Amino acid sequence: MEGGSGDDTVRLTRAGLTRSAAQAAAPTTSLSDVPGSPAHGSGRGELPPHRGGAVLAGLLALLILVTLGATVLWWEGIGPRRDHSTASIASPDAVPPPGIAPPPTAGLPRLPADPPRGEAAPAAPLIVLPDPFVVPPAPPAEATRPPRADPPLLSEPELVALLPAEPRVLRLRENPRVFVLLFPTLGEQGAALNRMAALIEKAGLPRDRLLDDDALARAIREQGEAAATWYLGHDYNGTDLARFFALAERDRIALSPAELWVRDRFHEARALVAAGDEVALISTANPDHRMDHAMRAAILRHEIGHGHFFTLPALRAHVLRVWRERFQERDRQAFRTFLAREGYDESNETLMANEAMAYLVFTPDPRFFSARHVGRTEAEVARLREMMRSGMPLP
Repeated sequence: MEGGSGDDTVRLTRAGLTRSAAQAAAPTTSLSDVPGSPAHGSGRGELPPHRGGAVLAGLLALLILVTLGATVLWWEGIGPRRDHSTASIASPDAVPPPGIAPPPTAGLPRLPADPPRGEAAPAAPLIVLPDPFVVPPAPPAEATRPPRADPPLLSEPELVALLPAEPRVLRLRENPRVFVLLFPTLGEQGAALNRMAALIEKAGLPRDRLLDDDALARAIREQGEAAATWYLGHDYNGTDLARFFALAERDRIALSPAELWVRDRFHEARALVAAGDEVALISTANPDHRMDHAMRAAILRHEIGHGHFFTLPALRAHVLRVWRERFQERDRQAFRTFLAREGYDESNETLMANEAMAYLVFTPDPRFFSARHVGRTEAEVARLREMMRSGMPLP
């Protein structure tokens, strides 16, 4: 076996099977040249007895050697063909890898007969080794992961009664485009959603970029708040959430594990709702010493009102029309002043109309909203509430 320079093919030669020209030209010795042979003459025309046995033994050995040589030549040339496939050249014990058919068993062509003396031996046949087998990459782990179960549909009373031990996502039975995130603690809720509040609703903070962790903590401190209670409940539409996650990717903001959990729930929500329809993610946490059960129920109802505003176009149009056309300017200003104290961006008129509706119609607890919060009389607030309720297309 030899490899030519610059050529990766493997060549098989018949070295050792052809006599060299020098060997062919060498003189041979005949029996008549052997002293004591009959041709040479011994003076008696026959071999001496003590030399006849040695000659007979030599002839027998020569016969055996010729027979063995003929057998080897027969086996190599015209005998049963062996598997000379390229796989056996590389390794006698090699097994073809999966996906590759075994090589044909016909073997190599027979070796040609010796060329006439003085002529060059024909070129040895070329054997091209097969391309190495490439193992396809394993499928991603997600491809074999079982699909996540759809969030269960629960009514508002069922959501109020549910106090999960870990973050949960559910759907509002009355309006399945509203997805409800329930957190075990206010701290976990804040870790998941405060950065979104800073981008979308909180006053005095940038709307074109996300705050990093230090800037977010500083903004909360400057408002005299704590991270756990910056909001007791949250509500965001799908359009704003998509913008939030796009900005995070653009600016390479390292989101927290809780924020990544919300991102995954948002993507699942989008996949469950028809294309073109809006989704809403709303949230609250389990009660504790800062928020009792009645407060939690009121907060959840308040956030459900926002979910309807985000996902029901007819309801949204009704609210905006009442805010712009039926409320007087002093009514609108009363709500702007109240909401600015709560940290909302009063320059966002759609946000002001949405919050006014949620406080008037969906917030029954006077600890969160009453006539005194907007500096109006009970009768004036009742009139505004009735304007919002009348003709509202609730699900």
